[in-house]
Amino acid sequence: MIQEDLLIKFKKRMVVQRYSQSTVRNYASGLKTALAEMKQDGSKPVDPALIERFINYKVDHQKISASWQRNIIAALILYHKQVLDVDLHIEYLYPKRKSHKIPVVLSVAEVKRIFGAITNCKHQALLQTIYAAGLRVSEVVNLTLSDIDSDRMVIRVRQGKGKRGRGVLW
Repeated sequence: MIQEDLLIKFKKRMVVQRYSQSTVRNYASGLKTALAEMKQDGSKPVDPALIERFINYKVDHQKISASWQRNIIAALILYHKQVLDVDLHIEYLYPKRKSHKIPVVLSVAEVKRIFGAITNCKHQALLQTIYAAGLRVSEVVNLTLSDIDSDRMVIRVRQGKGKRGRGVLW
């Protein structure tokens, strides 16, 4: 189990470097899990061979997802660099390919049926805006009237995914 003061130091360094709250939370969780299962306290560098055996076990026996594997490896690399001041070269343990799922595309008739089922005018306007502009729910919730430029037919999305703003046509 990782020493609490080292975990706090790791989190603070990520916050100072402007990692998102979810990244800080996910890296801390991945680090705690990995070090606990490898029976390490985090005070000294972990042997790359031990990490490789640990990842192999997780992939082969526990069937962890590629994203969780990436999270654990990234957390270990960053922890070693930021807290222990050691370059840990285990990039070869990253999964090579990320699986891509083909998105489900609704037919015109299905879209019309969905919009037709909505009786509340406000809800219909929100859903049509989401659909037409390709917005995420969190993005449409944060929209203000000033974000809509009806002259240019553009919606300005502030602080979207990855804290990046963008303009979308509608």
